[in-house]
Amino acid sequence: ATILRKMPQVRNMFHLRASYREEVDVMIDNLVNIGFNRIAVLFHNTEFSNSIFHEIKDSLYVRHDLYVHEQISCSATYSDNFPNMRIQIETLEESNPDVVIAATTYEPTAHFIKAARDEGIDIPILSFSTIGSDIILKLLLKMGDKAQKNYTQNIIISEVVPDIDDPELDAANEYKELIDKYNLELSQEYGEQRQEICRYSRVGFEAFLNAKMLIKILEEIPKPPNKINLLPTIEGIQDFDIGINEKVNFTPDKHVGLDVVYFSTFSNGHVVPFNAWERYKK
Repeated sequence: ATILRKMPQVRNMFHLRASYREEVDVMIDNLVNIGFNRIAVLFHNTEFSNSIFHEIKDSLYVRHDLYVHEQISCSATYSDNFPNMRIQIETLEESNPDVVIAATTYEPTAHFIKAARDEGIDIPILSFSTIGSDIILKLLLKMGDKAQKNYTQNIIISEVVPDIDDPELDAANEYKELIDKYNLELSQEYGEQRQEICRYSRVGFEAFLNAKMLIKILEEIPKPPNKINLLPTIEGIQDFDIGINEKVNFTPDKHVGLDVVYFSTFSNGHVVPFNAWERYKK
């Protein structure tokens, strides 16, 4: 993802949302500002997870002249399609970090959270927009109901879209109204996964904003559209109100329309905005 955002090598690529590197930078800034210097990282041996781990190390060094504590830089292990986090939890206990950043997808992240809480480890666990906060919440609630425990505390997730339950956001209201209007449901081909996917979600809202951006581009491009006028049209879009109280701007030197990073947490079975970093200050 980082390579695809480099200019001018990838001239014909445009991105609406903030990058994973921007999510990492804002997350690291907040952690360092509250005195969290012992940062453990959980990652899996995939290109995405390794890339995030690299971005974390680079952000710590470049922005704060710090090195990530690598004692828990380890891969999730899988058994019967579910991650076994025993080794990772043992390493976590030995390294005694202030916080864990999970650079993993939603299911391994949920199982790591459960394993950590079952062992009485209650430090903050952070992750990224890719896990889908609404989706992982459903899984954690399901695990909690089965174990009669609360696995949703002290979880912080970076987001690239604002709160979809904010009634003042026109785009969020439109997103939910259209889903309700057309009664959009997942087809049976998704099987049991249908139960884990939310009717409204941050991931779905991000896709909805991309669709709105595409419509704006199609409205602006001269007719008949062609390859010659496509790039200048997109690069000329300025101050476009997409409905989230942030304006979209593209230029010939900037192909990222939005660079805002938000944070969310869980409260009473819901995803809610988070900005109370001072609560964890050491």
